[in-house]
Amino acid sequence: MSRYFNFLVLVAVIVLLAVMFYRVMATFLVPLFMAVLLVVIFRPLHVWFLKLCKDRAKTAALLTTSAILLLVLAPLTLLFVLAANEGQTALRRFTPETMVAQGLRLRDSLKLTIPAVEEMRDVESHLIDVSNQVASMQGPDELSPHIKTLWNSSQRFADVARLPKEAAELKLGSALNVFASTTKEEYWSQFLFEIEQLRDTAQRMKENESVDTPLTPESSPPDEITVDNSNAAETTPTSTTTEGEDHPEAKVEDVSIEQVSRDSIRAFDSFRSNYCGGKSWTWLKLMANPTPEEVEKYQKSTALFLREQLLSLGGATTAFLGRLIFGIVIMIISLYFFLLDGPKMIEGLKHLSPLDEEHEQELIYEFDRVSRAVVVATLLAALAQGALAGIGFYFAGLDNVFLLTMLTVCFAMVPFFGAAAIWVPASLWLYFIENRMGAAIGLAIYGSAVVSMVDNFIKPYVLHGQSNIHPLVALLSVLGGVTALGPIGILIGPMIVVFLQTVLNILQRE
Repeated sequence: MSRYFNFLVLVAVIVLLAVMFYRVMATFLVPLFMAVLLVVIFRPLHVWFLKLCKDRAKTAALLTTSAILLLVLAPLTLLFVLAANEGQTALRRFTPETMVAQGLRLRDSLKLTIPAVEEMRDVESHLIDVSNQVASMQGPDELSPHIKTLWNSSQRFADVARLPKEAAELKLGSALNVFASTTKEEYWSQFLFEIEQLRDTAQRMKENESVDTPLTPESSPPDEITVDNSNAAETTPTSTTTEGEDHPEAKVEDVSIEQVSRDSIRAFDSFRSNYCGGKSWTWLKLMANPTPEEVEKYQKSTALFLREQLLSLGGATTAFLGRLIFGIVIMIISLYFFLLDGPKMIEGLKHLSPLDEEHEQELIYEFDRVSRAVVVATLLAALAQGALAGIGFYFAGLDNVFLLTMLTVCFAMVPFFGAAAIWVPASLWLYFIENRMGAAIGLAIYGSAVVSMVDNFIKPYVLHGQSNIHPLVALLSVLGGVTALGPIGILIGPMIVVFLQTVLNILQRE
């Protein structure tokens, strides 16, 4: 029992120390892992330096570390600096004014412009004004000027948009015409007809008010009106009402002006929908054709957003560069010591491991073989795609070639998306923003036929079937690695999956 208790205490102490060790070393796990990968990848070079230096371990480790710095870190640093400078220049060009101008240019390229949009908005504004006047039960004297203004604005819009100025009631006609498509001219004529109905209804209300006004003793009614009143009196029995009921004629007039106002709004909505190509296109085109007040509002909100993003980006970039430089220093130091004392470290870990020596040796061999193949295949394919894409960007006449090349290299390591995540938006930019259809089509053909196809040749040639990761698992491993470890997770995520696959294969054999 005493030995059993001591064993449990020892296990608890080991677990506690392991947790504390992980918390202490967590900051250095990524640089250490990168150093291990570099040792695995450049081990043939280190063996060559050992032979050249006649097994002087320190000299060979120093030469190998220097060679890795010259072959890997120096070019990457140069490309990173060039890409950062281009990114900074591109950010300076993205002012609120230029962003709004680019948006308007994109709108014109997508053919989302509404002809005579300001005049159409003027008609809509006056129509809403008339509707509000009707809803507030304004009299005909107050309503008529608004209707006249609406008619004048409609005539101006018809002039600019080349629409008919005459009103016509829209009728379906026979059953054969029910399925015929109604043109925008017919919808517009129907809207003008509804405006005339508004004007006539307001005029009738005004005439009825003048007739119903009590006459003073000084002004006697003309004989014609007296006769008309007598005639009207003869016909009134059909429209008399009981006490407490509203006058039917007044009720009809009240409903009529409101109904005609609603009909005019519906007629304008039908015309605008047909004029813009449908309800969905109407919403999209109205969003793409903001008013001057909305444009000013967008510029202010964009300026505020850019200011906030630039401040946060500046702070995040400074912190990222600090962590990156610190990690590179740790990686270089670790790289040197792994090259110098790597075999001794492996032997020490093997003595501490509870696994059989045969399994330990197999794990080391599998990790060395598969990791070198996967990392080399991924990096070579990404670099090849980035270089080819950079050539395409240069001949297509795009700005910020180094920035686009670096982004292509990074996205080329992401399964499923690949380099297309960069050259496809670049082609769309050339087509819609810069209006260069030839360059856009050429870049799209070059990207799909050359850039994205290189991946299908390099990876199978390097891997030789050594890693059979399902595309879904590969994509999730990259996304999960980036989420957990940052950009370096693009490499570490798939490596963890490959190593797990190797361990499971060993377990299955056992």
